[in-house]
Amino acid sequence: MDRTTILVYDTLMDLTSNAPERHAKIRQNLYDQLNLPFNKQLTLYAQVLAPASSGKLEDSSDIDNALSIAMRVIETPEH
Repeated sequence: MDRTTILVYDTLMDLTSNAPERHAKIRQNLYDQLNLPFNKQLTLYAQVLAPASSGKLEDSSDIDNALSIAMRVIETPEH
């Protein structure tokens, strides 16, 4: 895994294992490290980070799927 993939994976794991009060800080740390434009932050939040924060990633296949979605969002060029 490359650095970005590891960072996203670690963020997903942190969101699933930490109290909701910490989630905003965890997400902001990811955004800051990736230096994502706001529209990508919104897409990443809606498609990946919010489900992780709400407990919808229940097993390793859910995490893997979320990671794949996140990487597509991050790697898709902006128009």
